[in-house]
Amino acid sequence: MDPPSQEGDFMDEDMELQLALALSLQETTASDLGNAAAAPGTPPASAPAAAVPPAVPQAPVVTAPQLSNMSNLAALLSQGLQAAGAQVPLAAPPPPAAVPGPYPSQQQQQQQPAAGGDLLASLLQQFLAGHAPPPHQQQPHAQHYQQQQQAQNPTSALAAAMAAALGGVAPLSQPAAMAPVSAVASVGASRAAVARSGPPLPSGPLPGWASKLQGWYAARKAPAAFSATSAVLAGPEQVQVLVGQLTAALQVKVVADSAAIAAGTLFLKTSAPAGGGREVTAESLRGLLTSALLQRKVAPKDRLQALHRAHDALPAPAALPDGGAGGVGAAMELLSGVLCREAIALLRDDGADLYFDTGAQTTAFVDALAGGSATMCEPFLDSMCDASSSSDREASVWRRLMRDGLRAAFAPAAKLTDAAGFERPLVVLDRITSTQRLQQCLAALLLSDVEAAVHARPGQAAQALEQSCVLGPLLGASPMPKPQDALHFYKVTSPARQAFLETRGYPKNQSAGQTCRTVLQAMMARVQDGAGHLMLRLSRVKDGGLSREALLSWVSAVGRVNVVRRAFGETQEMRNQQDVADFLAGGSDGFLINVTGGCLRLAQPFVNGWLDLYRNGADPLAVVAAGAAAAPPALPRFADLFEKHLRPDYYRTQRHRLGDLSGVYNTTGSRGSGGFTADDDPPTTAPPLLAPGEAVGGEGAPSFMADVFFLTQLMMHVGPIPSVYRRRAILHRFRQRYQMEMGLAAGGDGDGEGGLDPAEVRGGRDPWANPLATEMRLYDDCVESHLDEPLFADNLTAFAVLELDWMAWLSRGGAGNPASVMQLVPEYVLGDALDWLTAVLYAGRADLVAAKPIAVIMRAVVTLLNANDVVRSAMLQNKIVNLLLAMLASQLQNVQAREARGLALAPDRMSTGERALVGAVLGAPVTQRDLIPALLRAHVNAELVVGLDVDKDSYDKYGMRYHIDKILEELMKDSVLKRCLTDLAAAATANGPTEMQQSGDGGAAAAAASFSSSSSSGTSRPFVEPGLFSDYASGIVNTVMHYFKDGLDRLADIYAIERSKADAAAWATLPAEERQRKEDFYRGQQRAAVGFLSMGVANLKWLNTLTADPLIAAAFLHEPLLGKTAFLVVSSLELLLGDACKQLQVKKPEQYGFDLPVLVGAVLALQLQLGRHDRFVQAVVSEPDYSDEIMSRALRHLETHHQAHLETRLRTFLARTGELRGTVMPPVTTAATATAAATAAAGTASPGGDTQPPLKRRKSGEGAGLETLASEQQQRPTGLLCEAVQVPGIEHLDAEVDKLYAADLGPLSIGEYDSTVPGGYFKEMARLADQDSGASRKKMRQLAKEFNDMQPGGRMALPCLAAAAIFLQQDSARIDKMRAVITGPEGTPYEGGLFVFDIFCPAGYPNDPPVMMVYNTGGGKARYNPNLYADGKVCLSLLGTYNSGHTSEKWNPALSSIYQVLLSIQSQILVTDPMTNEPLSETMAGTAEGSAKTAEYNSRLQLLVMRHAMADMLMHPPPGTQEIVFRHFRLLRHRIAITVRRWVREAPSADLRGKLDEQAARLLELLGKL
Repeated sequence: MDPPSQEGDFMDEDMELQLALALSLQETTASDLGNAAAAPGTPPASAPAAAVPPAVPQAPVVTAPQLSNMSNLAALLSQGLQAAGAQVPLAAPPPPAAVPGPYPSQQQQQQQPAAGGDLLASLLQQFLAGHAPPPHQQQPHAQHYQQQQQAQNPTSALAAAMAAALGGVAPLSQPAAMAPVSAVASVGASRAAVARSGPPLPSGPLPGWASKLQGWYAARKAPAAFSATSAVLAGPEQVQVLVGQLTAALQVKVVADSAAIAAGTLFLKTSAPAGGGREVTAESLRGLLTSALLQRKVAPKDRLQALHRAHDALPAPAALPDGGAGGVGAAMELLSGVLCREAIALLRDDGADLYFDTGAQTTAFVDALAGGSATMCEPFLDSMCDASSSSDREASVWRRLMRDGLRAAFAPAAKLTDAAGFERPLVVLDRITSTQRLQQCLAALLLSDVEAAVHARPGQAAQALEQSCVLGPLLGASPMPKPQDALHFYKVTSPARQAFLETRGYPKNQSAGQTCRTVLQAMMARVQDGAGHLMLRLSRVKDGGLSREALLSWVSAVGRVNVVRRAFGETQEMRNQQDVADFLAGGSDGFLINVTGGCLRLAQPFVNGWLDLYRNGADPLAVVAAGAAAAPPALPRFADLFEKHLRPDYYRTQRHRLGDLSGVYNTTGSRGSGGFTADDDPPTTAPPLLAPGEAVGGEGAPSFMADVFFLTQLMMHVGPIPSVYRRRAILHRFRQRYQMEMGLAAGGDGDGEGGLDPAEVRGGRDPWANPLATEMRLYDDCVESHLDEPLFADNLTAFAVLELDWMAWLSRGGAGNPASVMQLVPEYVLGDALDWLTAVLYAGRADLVAAKPIAVIMRAVVTLLNANDVVRSAMLQNKIVNLLLAMLASQLQNVQAREARGLALAPDRMSTGERALVGAVLGAPVTQRDLIPALLRAHVNAELVVGLDVDKDSYDKYGMRYHIDKILEELMKDSVLKRCLTDLAAAATANGPTEMQQSGDGGAAAAAASFSSSSSSGTSRPFVEPGLFSDYASGIVNTVMHYFKDGLDRLADIYAIERSKADAAAWATLPAEERQRKEDFYRGQQRAAVGFLSMGVANLKWLNTLTADPLIAAAFLHEPLLGKTAFLVVSSLELLLGDACKQLQVKKPEQYGFDLPVLVGAVLALQLQLGRHDRFVQAVVSEPDYSDEIMSRALRHLETHHQAHLETRLRTFLARTGELRGTVMPPVTTAATATAAATAAAGTASPGGDTQPPLKRRKSGEGAGLETLASEQQQRPTGLLCEAVQVPGIEHLDAEVDKLYAADLGPLSIGEYDSTVPGGYFKEMARLADQDSGASRKKMRQLAKEFNDMQPGGRMALPCLAAAAIFLQQDSARIDKMRAVITGPEGTPYEGGLFVFDIFCPAGYPNDPPVMMVYNTGGGKARYNPNLYADGKVCLSLLGTYNSGHTSEKWNPALSSIYQVLLSIQSQILVTDPMTNEPLSETMAGTAEGSAKTAEYNSRLQLLVMRHAMADMLMHPPPGTQEIVFRHFRLLRHRIAITVRRWVREAPSADLRGKLDEQAARLLELLGKL
């Protein structure tokens, strides 16, 4: 069965073979690759740079496994071979353009011929050297040029495809030399990419302490008798004593007198030495032993047991007559040595045969250790070690015995068929490590496993270590399924498969699965018990700490080589082959979970000891602080755990334990942990796996508790947490396949904790008829049998709680300056703890969390959420929010159940643990004091994330904000907590009661007065940030607008397809491929509509809940909330009741959560709650899209649906609008209004007074201009308003305009401005920049270089053409703060508009991509593109904010730049058909539905461009852009006039034509004033 096809590019596995084959077919040798020159006719590299770009430098020798992206090479080879086979010429790199900018002229594109083999060699040489060929600039204004070039040169398409595959848009002119890609740069910018690639492990000689441990067998000198050849007995009495002991041991009668020889007796040969007495030699004893075994007919396989019994029968020296005097003791020692050497010889010569995989003697040895017919005793094992201490050859017997013995013992148990199957092998493990030297032998073997990882092939270290591990048979026992089979074949391959399937009633009966899981969990508990006991035994070996160091080094090696498991990230999707490789990377889940379980057993004493201090009513941190002056014995045990042992300096000083942390994000959200900063060069090799030096420990070394704590962190990071995410990804994949095969409409996937319950299938179909249902249940049960084992889960939960408390202690300054300390701690430490606790709660194990000190959890969570100055990572804040939501999940589920049933007194089904968690969240003192401000702060900070990769990170700002809203909604039910929220809302109005009173808004004034009184009263209130609530509420409004409009747009798409399908005859005539595309689009929009509408409705409901409170509603009467909320009401009613509402008549609207009366009622409720205040009424009426007709329809809608209460209030609202229609709000004196007043006084038509700050008032052109246009429209009932407005001035020819534009605006391409002035920088980005000192030397050098290259005439000069241009301004004080202006390309709906983007380069730049926001969106009203959100978000794969199907499209520190980002926005976002940027919409290109959608979308987009990218820019140019705006519109005013008039005429509907015409007329009046 072939693996199912995946989305994205999949490559063949044997890429090296393909490469060799391709080269041989083209007759291209290795020297061709190494010395490929430029195409014939190209000047040499030494030619002047001004004439031609330098030749590509010689490519280094790179083997196939080193290639960063083999799928790119596969595509390049395929296309290169095709072009070479056709003998098409290869384009030479063009020289710099004459006009500043990246767009070449035709004269610069002269092509030179090249042979086919040279073509392929050149392409491969450039690929291996890391150079991209000249890219294909996908600029709309350059389409004619592209078509002409493709006609002249067919290989230009190849170059374009290669450019797209190798990094998207890039500069045309290549640098003279490319710097070598650093270790960090080669891995990209994301957190997952850091895990994928890192510096190689160093190899070298073993340190002194490791070499000493490898000689464990010679550490103790063996007894002299073991090396002696004979023993002398004093006389006949002693001979008789020896003969008696021999008879008892050998179980055969032995005589020393030849006269006594008889049948069945053996003769002990002795001799008379020179000194008297009788001498017994080792040879005679060996011969006697051989004869005894033959006489007893002992089978060869039983000889080892016979030797063991003989040794066991020997008495101790003290039990011999006279204590063994007279040489008897020496003779017995000689006999013991003979027995042990014979046993060692048997085991040494043993080997596998047809009957025994590990050899007969080894099998007998294991059987004896397990307590077979005769249990192997420790004295015999110790004596055998003495007998093998003479050489490494003999010691190797023990190394083989250890490996083969454990493998033979655990092999049957690993099948998981016997509930008590692990008892016998655990006894073997206990016996074979019972003596110190055997423990040292095991420790030496662990060191050998570490060496195997060092010498493994790149990418194979984790598998090599696991396969060679001496403890592999123990730690590899697991019911965890193999991910390969589940991934490719949707089949569960697990040792526990048959156990589940043979259970009666499985899978339909869930209790049957529970029984099997319980048994398997008990078995896994025994495995981890064995691992923990063994680790503890090794840590206690008295050999100067050598064995303990070997154990710690082995655990460290297991963790470090498995960091690659985090490369898959937290996603559920697999989009390409790289994602599949990342998913399968590293060791097995079961092995790593068992290693983690062993570490948790080691950590259990101090973890539980710390938590027990809280349970006993003592705060250990307070105890340490209070008893600082007391003697150490006065402190309770473990009270000094944090202060003495768990010091964060461990991350810096013990790098050989934790590996390379230079690219790992720290808790502050910046790159670099463990003492690394953005200025540090990444190490060329990873830290060694073994600690250097001749000895271990010593002064300053961390304690064993510290080692265990930090290594358990590492194992948690690479073991259980990736297993949780893999489980979600596989179940998500199963679920999708199941839904597709069963024909189900896929809704939300939830949190992915469990599989889809087939019992949810409706329609009378048997859900279990599909085998996937069984496989899905089986996979989940197998994983739960190991991952959710009770003791493991409890220990890991306790450890996670300890980590939370420790992190909160660090954030409070317990270990020093929090800002410095938190830069040492990796981000994953806190993230993993939060992830595990959340997963436990969603798995229904609230009892595990509730059993821990809940107050400690809440204190830590709130402390960390409030410490946003040091815990700045939005992803960590998101995880904290997820944990809080999980703690409240049972309460929220109860509320939902009651609402669904309409029963206020529905039964409460919460468990005791769930009630405890809910009570802790709602009633903890820190909740009532600090939680709500912290949640609001997290809501605001969710906007920007440094180093985000949406393909790998499970972070969505809208999802995070929704979760915060759900938590706040529950908290508001408590009066104390609600008061906290109202105080925050009142702080937003505290500065404006006088204005409120002047406008008649008594409620708002009362809110401000209430806040002032509460602030000045004697009650203790927390500090309230004045702008916090406004920022929070703005985020809610943005979310409602985003989801509400997108959800309704999806419904319109669904309706369009349903209409097409309703005409069965026409539908049948469509090509099958087109029908399939439409069906896929239809299903995709169905899924999206459900999610978007549910989120939009939920947020709208929350907005109504907030504004229902008069104190909170008062905050919405100030900017920016006032304008945003008014726009939300007007635009939502237009969508629901305007002409577009006809497109919402889908079949079964209830399946999408679409209820028109409910939605209209919710929007009107919001409008009428705020409509009590004249300010809001005026704001609604002032919206340019406000329509009396829409309001009349709303009134009729309420009458029709009998909503009398809203109807009465709406009539009152409309009456008030009539009264206020002729008035304007009291103006606010600003520079903009002063300018407008001066213009009006000069006698020219000008917009009315601006009552809002720049870019916050979003109505373009009120006042005199609007009144004039309205009167003109009444006087001219026919014709277009914009046609009547003439733009004065000389209209130049296009060629002249191009020259004037380049000459006039070229010097403005790069400039400086002050970002600190009002409106000078995006607010959220300014906050982010303030947290960053901006002093990274590496960042400053890179930015200086890039700015120099982008200067006019520079190597990568920004384009400055009338058709499309880019301008970049940098803050004169902070060059990492920038403002870019991108002009809309010619021939697109953006043509002539100016789009302002704020850019910030974080401390990790260029390793981290810049952060970017679009600024001029009309205060959050204009969404210019599916990838340019109204709240400013820019979705671009280069920035890590857009789902990319290929790693080559992501940020590459070695190749990517701000220049590339800016050109990518202009060429890939500001395009002719922006709808193609919407997921799935590109599949509708060329269809009737797609064309109609594009026409309407572009027309509405043109209206937004005229309002906000043209008119608003003219009236309120943002700081730093004034001169650019003036010159741009002055030079292009005639061209823009032609463009907007064309837009008006081409409008697809009369309604849009009217709006476009009115706005175009306003715009042309503004242009006429220039």
